[in-house]
Amino acid sequence: MSELSFPRAESFLAGTCALERAAPLPGQRELFEEFVRGGRRDAPLAPLLARAAELLGSPALPELLPRAAELLGEVRQAGPIWQRHPGPALAAERLGDLLWEGRACDLRLVGLLLCYGAERWAIPHPCLGGDDEIALRTSREAARLLLGAKLREAVYSLEGELLLRESGDAGAGHYRGPSGASLLVEWHELQAAEERWRATG
Repeated sequence: MSELSFPRAESFLAGTCALERAAPLPGQRELFEEFVRGGRRDAPLAPLLARAAELLGSPALPELLPRAAELLGEVRQAGPIWQRHPGPALAAERLGDLLWEGRACDLRLVGLLLCYGAERWAIPHPCLGGDDEIALRTSREAARLLLGAKLREAVYSLEGELLLRESGDAGAGHYRGPSGASLLVEWHELQAAEERWRATG
């Protein structure tokens, strides 16, 4: 993963601002890049969260940092990219829970936490949008399902190149990057988890 590459930055920023119904702030792009780099490098989360709360003028809920550390911390694996990924079902569950539990916070801040967690696990950060608000009013399971859909939008190749979805369905997708690299990814583990969430939601 290139430390200098942020190909979906504008989508992320526009989406989280729309979700929070707020205008972009000066310095928000740089903050986003800090969270992506911080996740990739396994940097301490507390200082990042403090800077984000200060810039956004929206203090984090007191319980958000320890809960984020709990949800994002224990499944991190060291080593190459393919060893850091906890699996799509667990990733969607933990990121969805973080979104659901942080819904009373500034959603731009919660989006940054999702960025940090995903990149920490070598998963391309999810891009939320204004249309995703319904999941925040529905249930924890709806938030997990939303994150499962977001994780299908892009993957990293074993070399760390960002590959975007070209075609596919809920079970599998074909992904391609700017260099022409392509990958077929199966999502059967995630599908099984989604069936459980739908049944209990």
